[in-house]
Amino acid sequence: MIDKKFLYNFTSYYFLFVFCSAILFILFSTDYNPFFVWVVISLLFYPLFLASFFFKHLTLQFFLIGLFFAHAVGSPFFFIDKDSYSPYGFSAIKDFDFSVLKYLKTFSFVFFFLYSVTFSIYILRKFLPIKFTFIKKDTKGIQKSGNTITTIKLKNLLYLVLFIFLLAFMNYWMFNNSIGLTGIESPRLPFKMSGILFFFSRFIAPILLIMLYSRTKRSFLVAIFLLIYALWAGLTQVSRTTLTMFWLPVIFFALVDKRYVLLLISISLFLIVFPYIETARNYVYKIDSGVVGINSANSIFSISSELLQSKDIISIKGALFGFVGRLGGTQDVVLADQYDNSDIGNSFMQFSRVFFLSKKMDLLKLQTELYGFTPPEGFSPGDGALTASVLIISNKNFIVLFLTSFFVALIIHFNEFILKSLSIRLNYSVVTNFLALLFNLILVPRLSYIILYGYMAVVLILILILNFEYVQGRFKKYHIQSLM
Repeated sequence: MIDKKFLYNFTSYYFLFVFCSAILFILFSTDYNPFFVWVVISLLFYPLFLASFFFKHLTLQFFLIGLFFAHAVGSPFFFIDKDSYSPYGFSAIKDFDFSVLKYLKTFSFVFFFLYSVTFSIYILRKFLPIKFTFIKKDTKGIQKSGNTITTIKLKNLLYLVLFIFLLAFMNYWMFNNSIGLTGIESPRLPFKMSGILFFFSRFIAPILLIMLYSRTKRSFLVAIFLLIYALWAGLTQVSRTTLTMFWLPVIFFALVDKRYVLLLISISLFLIVFPYIETARNYVYKIDSGVVGINSANSIFSISSELLQSKDIISIKGALFGFVGRLGGTQDVVLADQYDNSDIGNSFMQFSRVFFLSKKMDLLKLQTELYGFTPPEGFSPGDGALTASVLIISNKNFIVLFLTSFFVALIIHFNEFILKSLSIRLNYSVVTNFLALLFNLILVPRLSYIILYGYMAVVLILILILNFEYVQGRFKKYHIQSLM
């Protein structure tokens, strides 16, 4: 059951947020369309959040929060910036005419998907409850003095600083050798090192970093140091995803530690620097005869200097819309609603492409149909985030849409199972909570489902390793609990 006090506080703050935001949309918009779509979509999300709290399902909660930002927050900005869209191209909306009724009709499929996922998790909780026989830890004698804990935290801080410096040098070397750059084919290195370095720097390193950062005092200076590295990593890979992965730990722990000044500073700085990663591509890449390549005349330092001297003023509104769009925003849904897969592949082929990574379909042909143009070589507009992909798979067939929703719910529920198993074994929920957030940062925008499934497999292996008494003894010996 939901705690009544929590329910009252959440409901009060939620509707206060919706009301205040609605007033702002009325004041700063030339019409009432942003106001209408914001109110309707926000109200439809409210029962979903209540259900996730009732289920005590953390992965589902983060899943809904991500899609709330992508669709509820993104929708009014989509209408406000309607002049920036065109029928075809990277900013395509095809035949969509910004009719509110047509837009809400399109989103009826989105909410059928979201409510189906939530209902499916309710069913899975009944028939596949999260139950596991956990090892009972012997915590006798592990308490240590404050001096011992401080010494351990200082040692972890040293490890964190050393790790960041090593990552920074690796990022610099990868940038100079065109490894891991968005939109550029990496050179072939022995033992597939290009791919290994790419996945390590973008997905594995953030997990290692969050584990080290969580075991320090997380002071203001350490947080700023981590934010500086996050900006460096984002620039050297020309990737907003990389920037977000390394920036997020500071925001997450500022919220956990209730350090609201640091939380406000880190979020504000993120919204400022996020769009500049996109701008950096103008200095990193060059197009020669329709082919995208690296502009070797610019070093990472000259690019940073150019960005600092840039006179382009990027608004907070534009930065926020760019971020929610990266999660798979409204443009994807509008295009997916107009997509016809009859000439490209049936629903099963689309499902296999999205979730089982099948390469039987012609991705370029799919993108051409989706966006109405053929992108230049080296550039890709993508093929839709999770919500849009689910709509493409269903092709407006509610039975197929429900079955796809059930599969998504199964993935979400399984992740909740392995994270709760890991949390009890480690006796530490903060890092596993962050892993739930990281899981959804991969799932919702469809960054890489190879990484998603690989991450779940690694956590399962870790749980099996933690079953061994020797490993449990090592945890006790090094006083893991004293770091919590």
